[in-house]
Amino acid sequence: MPQRLDSFLEQLFDWFTGLPRQEAAELRADIMEAVMLKIAPLLLSGVGIFLMTGVAFQLTRAPWALAWGIVNGLLFVARLVAMARTGRAAPLYVARRISGLSILAFVGFGIGCGQCFATGDPTLQVMAVISVMATATAMATRWAGLPRLAVPAILAYSLPFAVIIARSDIHHAGLLAVQFLIVTAGLITLARQTRKGLITTLRAQRLAQRMAATDPLTGIGNRAAFEIATAAMPPTSPFGLVSVDLDRFKAVNDTFGHLIGDKVLCEVARRLIVAADGHPVFRMGGDEFMILITDGDDLAAVADAVRHEVRQPMPGLAPTCLHLTASVGTGQGLAGPDCLDLILHQADEALYSTKRAGAVIA
Repeated sequence: MPQRLDSFLEQLFDWFTGLPRQEAAELRADIMEAVMLKIAPLLLSGVGIFLMTGVAFQLTRAPWALAWGIVNGLLFVARLVAMARTGRAAPLYVARRISGLSILAFVGFGIGCGQCFATGDPTLQVMAVISVMATATAMATRWAGLPRLAVPAILAYSLPFAVIIARSDIHHAGLLAVQFLIVTAGLITLARQTRKGLITTLRAQRLAQRMAATDPLTGIGNRAAFEIATAAMPPTSPFGLVSVDLDRFKAVNDTFGHLIGDKVLCEVARRLIVAADGHPVFRMGGDEFMILITDGDDLAAVADAVRHEVRQPMPGLAPTCLHLTASVGTGQGLAGPDCLDLILHQADEALYSTKRAGAVIA
């Protein structure tokens, strides 16, 4: 049941973004980070909630005011506990549940504010208007990344309150209701503009991250991408490395020039992707490549596939058909910062041992 709920909330969250499904999935964590309220602002909003509900009960002594305060208090404590348990970086499924609690809190708070205004007490009316507009403003800014949620939520939150204002017996109630709706329309415009700026910024950040982790020549991951991938591995999980170094590649550059050499590197990267059979391939620099194995596949089989692919003729890249070979070394162990350096050294030693022995398979 929790998995079904999380799957439903994930699909609903992606739909709320108004983005194509693939892009919504890519930006999901970043948008959630923008939507999530941090603990300090949550505590501050809690002070405002308890002040509003406390004053309402103090002035009315009505059962609804007491129930309103209790419900808002429970929802506040639930959000606070969930955030405190997960720390600063809450998992996405927890963040979605906290956001769901926030929606319930907003709905409950809005109903109570409407009831406060309907009492006719001037103090409660002023506090209710301030609270409703502050909450709607929070929706327009914090939920800007979820326009299909933010805009209907602002309308559902504000329209009933505008009706309550219009039906009240205060002077010029209709004019006040119209002014309230004009401000609401402004908040919706703010939400749309903020959403546009937010998505543009997130797209630029994601593009910059991809560029920083991509080798500009071959289009595969670079050393930074390799470090990110290895850092993301669960501690003590088994993994393997296949280190690849082209033999006598300098002679290609010296004979045909760097333009031909670049074409050869791109072709080698393409062939390594084929040999890796789904495992990520990284260009570590120059003519050195690395394949990361995390699913227990046979390292020797991958290494043999690399040698086979590289030694195939390369026609059309240079005035003459090129024939290259590659030295390959492997290493394996368990994930961890200290172990990674050891496995890298192990793979490189095996590779250069092959070079020194001249045991290059052609």
